[in-house]
Amino acid sequence: MTQGSSPLPGSGYHHGVTPGWYPDPSGDWEIRWWDGVLWSADVVTGTYRAQEPIGSVVVPAVEQLVWDGEGHRLTTHRVWVHEPGSGRLPEELPLWTIALVEATASRVTMSVAYPGYGGRVTYVIRSGSAPLLGALVHAWANRNRRAALRL
Repeated sequence: MTQGSSPLPGSGYHHGVTPGWYPDPSGDWEIRWWDGVLWSADVVTGTYRAQEPIGSVVVPAVEQLVWDGEGHRLTTHRVWVHEPGSGRLPEELPLWTIALVEATASRVTMSVAYPGYGGRVTYVIRSGSAPLLGALVHAWANRNRRAALRL
């Protein structure tokens, strides 16, 4: 198990807590491994597992590409959703509007907190990389909401 930095202040976890999977104190991932002393870099969202050291990842001032494939694009600020066969044009969603992300093996469903802003309440991306894409949208949506609260 990889060790990360010491626990975040105010995270509610203390030395002596049984090792295991707990809600990620950074808020970027669903769960993170606590080894009994330190938070590790091992994280999980849905079925996707990754390594990301604990720390505060900030939304960069200049938008950067995170993922691009199968007609969909994710940047550090927005996601573009294209649903072939739906008759709809590709749609751009600011990540701070996304309240919930669920991923299966082949699709990512995003629920929007402010449907008046972007139109519909639910958007679906069909992708062979859905677990990865769902985890990335989840993490970057949370980061963007935190950044919006700081403004």
